[in-house]
Amino acid sequence: MGAKLLLLAVAGLGSVASGAGASADVVVAPFAGNWSTFGGTGTLHLPAVPDGGSIGSNCHSPAVYYGPGTYSVHSDQGVISGCTDSSGRHLTAFYHSIITGHAQHGTISIDVGPSDTTFSGTYHELADGTSGSYQGTFTGDFAGSGRTPTAICSMAHPHAADCIPIPSDAIRPAGAPEQGGPRTPSGPAVPPDERARGAVDWALAALRATGWTRFCEGFVESAYGTRGNFKSAAKLAASLTLQRGPAPYGALVFFRADWGNKYGHVGISLGGDRMISALFRVEITSIAKSPYWTHQYIGWSYAPPSWPGRAPTNP
Repeated sequence: MGAKLLLLAVAGLGSVASGAGASADVVVAPFAGNWSTFGGTGTLHLPAVPDGGSIGSNCHSPAVYYGPGTYSVHSDQGVISGCTDSSGRHLTAFYHSIITGHAQHGTISIDVGPSDTTFSGTYHELADGTSGSYQGTFTGDFAGSGRTPTAICSMAHPHAADCIPIPSDAIRPAGAPEQGGPRTPSGPAVPPDERARGAVDWALAALRATGWTRFCEGFVESAYGTRGNFKSAAKLAASLTLQRGPAPYGALVFFRADWGNKYGHVGISLGGDRMISALFRVEITSIAKSPYWTHQYIGWSYAPPSWPGRAPTNP
């Protein structure tokens, strides 16, 4: 069996450790989700299911069932299903390719813990009798797995263990004004293909400045050479058609409102899932590395065409 089948590792079941709001015997499926394998060249998509159905014919009660899931790596794709033993910590899964002409099919075996972010185990390929090891890294959660928080912490419990806390610099003090100022003079109109570069150059020149504290919407307007068009990020977002996915360089990136900031948030994309925006100070933030900003992200848009832009200072 080659690398294309090593991908088929999946996860087991664990118990959540005791803590705020959690019971020591709460059973979860912490390794259901998305996995990266073979140095990022393979993927695995695996849900936990409450009823074994056809999977259950190969399992013994009490078991936790996974699948049907999917995998892909190199030129191969397939499906996979499995179940844990009675301890909930050992998983056996069965896979087969769905690519015409590919005969690969077999079993995998893995032991897991509830908080692990990597897996390793063994496979047995029935088509040619080979066996070997496989590895993977957890990259994304499914609802109910208990591994990764999927909701923002509440105002009453802002630091609970089972939720995503709001960063302190993203919380607006009570009574703080909306986000449209302070303002700088409008710049001269520049060609459309230079607007994004000019906005980023201007924003980077303001890095770590505190004069824009919590005026994120006014900050992006000024970066694009205008002022006074919208009072908040939410109102600006509502005027645009947002697109999902990674934002291109210089585009506006938007985040939903929550109890910590009822006006939402807007920044300017630097590409690579990074943005520059006005929080307590003007900061560069990695969206992908922040559970909070990833959760709150609602999409991106190019700046309105009526915004004149600024000439780039670093051509």
